[in-house]
Amino acid sequence: MTNFLDMQIKKELLDQVINFRHLLHRYPDTSNNEKHTSLRIINFLKKYNPDKIINNVGGYGVIVIFKGKATGPELLFRADLDAVNISENNNIEYQSSKENISHICGHDGHMAILSGFGAFISDKRKFYSKIILLFQPAEEIGIGAKKVIEDSSFSRLDPEYVFAYHNIPGYKKSKILLKDGVFAKASVGMIIKLSGKTAHAAEPEKANSPEKVLTDFIFKYKKMREKIIQNNKSSMITLVHLQMGDKNFGITPGNAEIYLTIRADKDFILKEIIFKIKKLVSEIVNNKKFQVKYDYKEKFLSTHNDRSVIRDLKHICKNKDFDFQKLNNSFSWSEDFGVFLNSYKGVLIGIGSGENQPNLHNSSYNFPDSIIATGIKFFWEVVKYYQKKQS
Repeated sequence: MTNFLDMQIKKELLDQVINFRHLLHRYPDTSNNEKHTSLRIINFLKKYNPDKIINNVGGYGVIVIFKGKATGPELLFRADLDAVNISENNNIEYQSSKENISHICGHDGHMAILSGFGAFISDKRKFYSKIILLFQPAEEIGIGAKKVIEDSSFSRLDPEYVFAYHNIPGYKKSKILLKDGVFAKASVGMIIKLSGKTAHAAEPEKANSPEKVLTDFIFKYKKMREKIIQNNKSSMITLVHLQMGDKNFGITPGNAEIYLTIRADKDFILKEIIFKIKKLVSEIVNNKKFQVKYDYKEKFLSTHNDRSVIRDLKHICKNKDFDFQKLNNSFSWSEDFGVFLNSYKGVLIGIGSGENQPNLHNSSYNFPDSIIATGIKFFWEVVKYYQKKQS
């Protein structure tokens, strides 16, 4: 009988998973359009006889369930399905076939690891109780996790622990990266819409132009941002876009929009920053007869890892000789796995994708196939640990 503690991934399976990653990379789908990606996931995993496959979860999400014969905790492992709207700049055989769409965040690699993990555990059912593989849509725009959790198909599940990976450029390949507490920041895109009154460009005095409002905002916003960051160094406010009027030489503008991206380690700090920005706008606009409306896009909760689960994962790393590193600071980007971690105990795990790897969302980024085996093996060690812990 094969030793429960020393199972290895067969080369044949690993080659299949790598080829599958290349297929996913070649045919990327953007958020809320992952229909073909989800079908590819289903076609790959149905060969391994899962007990249940549920599609169209929270959009084009897929749930794959493997029921084992042991008694123990129900574990959920998640990967993200969507690509981004950036053209790829790589010279590879499996380069993206779609213009301005590519997997340069590594979600193809996350899916490959989880698909390979499903294939790997398919003949090991006596060693675990129930494993849920979730392939989640629309992570990039921050709505997928919420839609999945609200889906009736997901509400029938009851995972005790939840886990996911994100690959991290700048760190040694396959290094497991663990962070207590906040792993990735909360963030939101804030849009400030100003409505005044237009007039002929030859009669600017008859308009209510937002020009002075914008110039005042830029000047005062810089001072406010410096003060906010001084009081809370984990916070970030980025002015990403300004628009005033139309491209028409005959019209004095009456409307303007300000786009900001706000980030913070804590969700309540994010709300405090939004309140301060709205207060500043109100002070600037006062008595200027402007209508002000606010809109919010791509809302992400902070991704907050459970400390007790982090301790468990450190124990696994030390006892199974995984190369790992404890991180002291959170990452400045956001990840909507925070929605799951707000409801379940679990961890977003970092996995190094290369010290010289281009950054995420860089047009030259490409997920390294060499870390797939580590991803599968570490998930399997997580299963064994919690099975043993509660048996």
